[in-house]
Order: sequence, then structure tokens, then C-alpha cells
Amino acid sequence: MIFKQLLIILLIFILGLYLRLPLINNEIGCTDSGYAMLLIVNNNWKTNGLINSNLLPLLTYPNKGDKHIASYKRLEDLNGDNYFVSNPPTLFVFNYYISSLFMSNSKLLIQITSLILLFLTSVCMYYSVYVLIKNNFFAAISIAIYNLSNASLFLYTYNLPLELFLYSFSILLFILFSKTNNIVYGYLTVCISLLFVYTDWLGLFYAIILSFILYKLVAKQHKSKLLSQLCLYSTIAIIFIFAFQTFTVSSSLLSFVKSFSLRFMERTGFFGDKYSSDNLSIYNIQLWKNFILNFNKVLFPLGYIVMIVFIKNYIAIKKIVKNNLLLLLFIPLLIHIVLFFNLNATHYIYSSRIIFTISFIAGISFYNTYKSKINKLNTFFISFFFIASIFYSYYVFDNDNKLRDSYCNLTKIKECTKFIKENINTNEAIILYSVNENIRPEIIDYYSKRNVFVAKTIEEANNFSLQLKQKNYVIINYNNVTIWKRK
Repeated sequence: MIFKQLLIILLIFILGLYLRLPLINNEIGCTDSGYAMLLIVNNNWKTNGLINSNLLPLLTYPNKGDKHIASYKRLEDLNGDNYFVSNPPTLFVFNYYISSLFMSNSKLLIQITSLILLFLTSVCMYYSVYVLIKNNFFAAISIAIYNLSNASLFLYTYNLPLELFLYSFSILLFILFSKTNNIVYGYLTVCISLLFVYTDWLGLFYAIILSFILYKLVAKQHKSKLLSQLCLYSTIAIIFIFAFQTFTVSSSLLSFVKSFSLRFMERTGFFGDKYSSDNLSIYNIQLWKNFILNFNKVLFPLGYIVMIVFIKNYIAIKKIVKNNLLLLLFIPLLIHIVLFFNLNATHYIYSSRIIFTISFIAGISFYNTYKSKINKLNTFFISFFFIASIFYSYYVFDNDNKLRDSYCNLTKIKECTKFIKENINTNEAIILYSVNENIRPEIIDYYSKRNVFVAKTIEEANNFSLQLKQKNYVIINYNNVTIWKRK
């Protein structure tokens, strides 16, 4: 039985792998800022040391000319080093040790790791659904949606979703704990959820809900109360540890508070266009258009059908899934979407994570609808519609990839960064101007192995040069790749 189940999971995974093959082991592209940052941090940690960087992702290269240079400052220390603090650092630490283990710092290794995480997440999801409904066909439906939807094709091609593996693993352990009352599963659930907290803010919301559920689940059992307290207090401790990490590298208390408060305001969109990422607040209609576009891309067409079937059969499904599990599947993601509305509306990499919950409830919802009507005709109908939806998902995914290729001129970026490597000294700060393409600064930083300030106009470049702490700097015209000014 287990061999047959793993074979089903593997076959679905291989189909998803086949659809991704054209994008495996390709070069860092215009929209690969996530990969670029992972590779830059690996490089800097190997040079500076993981512990010396306080386990915080270091984006600044060690050269004198790279200090205090960032097109977007996250958290900067007194030495001018810029740290990524949008999420706790487990993902970067995990990737660093994978890189060290295989002695490779490449996009290919990250993509292989991402695909392994997809397979492991699929295993967790399959057995979670199977334990609940005892049906292989509908458990396979869940992981097929998870592997082959447009959202997942994107997530596991352009990202390293460690947080979704931790989410799925903790859910599986929670289900086993609920079914068996084995306290070992309870402690394992808490341990994985704490690692989830230290990986992504979604994990924080998950751990809070889990603490509440563990307290409520078996309130009369002393062990359950201990589990709840362990989960809650450890979550609080992890947040304090992360805060202390970032505070110790901050140039001042004011810098620490300012960095996190500005980051929060940018990602919520609640504080007006000026303090929102991309100047898009919840009062701006364009943000809502982006939000609808992102979530429609995730949900159409299968996601909408899954939600309709789920709502229609909610009472019956509750008997299978129970409220506690539904809370863990829905509430953390909904809190993240509402609290970080701008982030989810402007970054498909975050809004696409709702596919985890959609996929999970899909198998259960369809099982509840068809469990008494499973015959050749219904199986054919479900399979045909599912296959048609997968073709549509791949069509959307393929079109999006073609659009991403047109976001910038990668040949031009390589020409410019080659010029930087060959002509600019390591003690000189670098400013690019006339950059009118939609270029992520991390892409230029990755290819040049330098930190570069990217400006659209010469006025912006000049203004930045006046604020520099370095005595030596170079202003480069991006269009014709020539030095406009050198000091």
C-alpha cells in the first residue's frame, strides 16, 4: 500500500518536473531577485562568517566601496552593511548549509532543493488527506492540484518555499496527534511550528492559532496544557531572539525601530501611498486591482470550484476535518493576507501560497461530494476537467514566463556588470543612472559582485553621491556603459 501511494506521489511530481524542465538550470534572470539574494548572502556569509553576521542575511559585499550602498536599505549597521530582515533567517541559514554541504553556490542547487521540498510537502499533504478520508484517489487529487497549478509551478520554480514544507509537516503531525493522542506527535508538532515561526511571519500566526487549539483540544489533560504553554512561550521567545539579533547589528535603537516600523508600514498598505511599497496603499485602486489579479491567477478555475464545493458541503466536511484543522489551514493565511495586504497584492510569491490550503481541502471536498457516487463516469468527468484545468494553468505559467523575459535586457545588464568588474576599483562606490528598465538592483549586484545604487536620472544619482560616506565614487551611464563622473 505504501509503495503504491509513494508511486502515485512520485508520478505526479515527475509530471510537474517535466513542465518545469525548460526553466531548470537557467541563468539568473530579470525576475530572479529571490535567487540572487540567496546566492549573494551565501557568498557574504562564507567571507564574513555566519556567526559574525549574527545569523542575519548579509546583502553587502566586503569591499570598502560597497559599504552604505543599497538601492533599498533594510537594516544597516555602523559599518554600512545592509541586512535582509523582512523575515526571520531560517531560509537563508538552511540554504547556506545546503550550499556548504554540496560545495556549490548556484541557482541549479537551489532549484533542486526547492523541488525536493515540493516532493516532501506533497508526501505530507497526501498522507494528511489520506488519514482523514482513507481514499487514495482523492488524496492524489489534492497533491496533483498542488504540484500542477499555476501558483505551484511558479512557487517552486522561482522560490525556495521552506515555510510551506514546515506548514505541511506540522499539519500532518497535528492530525496524527489528534487521531492518536500520542504526546510525541504533539511535541513534534510544536517543534516544527517553532521552526516555522523562525522562517516566516506566516509561522508566527500559525503558532499562535496552534497554541490556542492545543489548549482547547484536551483542556482537561495536563500534558495538553503544557504543550500549549510550550508553543506560546517558545513563540514569544523566538520573536524576542530575532528582535535581539537585529537590534545588536543596528546602528542605534532609533535605526532599529525605524527599520521595522517602516518595513511594516510598507507591507501593510494601511498608512497611505507615501509609506507603502510601490506607493500603493489600500486607498489606491491600483493595489486592489493587483490584489484581484494575483488571487484570480491562483484560484481560476479550479480554486473557485474547490471553494464552491467546500462551502456547499461545509457541514459534512466539518465532520471529517474538524474545526481545529480548518482554523490551522485558513486563519494564518488570512491573517497574513489582511495584515500584509500590500505585500500579498504586489508580490505573487506570497499571494500564491493560498494554493496550499486550496489543494488540501480539494481532495476532501471532492471526496465528500462524490464518495457515494464514485463510478467510471464521475471518475472520467473529474479527471477530464482536472486535466483541462492543468493545461490552462500551464498556459498561464508559460505566458507569465515569456513576460518575465521581457522585463529587462539581460544582455545589457551583463555588459554593464562586466564593465564594472573590469574598470571599477573595489574602494569606489558605484552609482548607475538612466536605468529606465524594470531592473531589480539585486540582479545587478549579483552579476557585478558589487553593491550598486540604481538611479533613474542623473539628478537622483548626483543627490545620492552627495550623501556618500566614501571619498571615492563612480557614476556610470547605464545606456552607453560609460563613466560620467569619477571622484
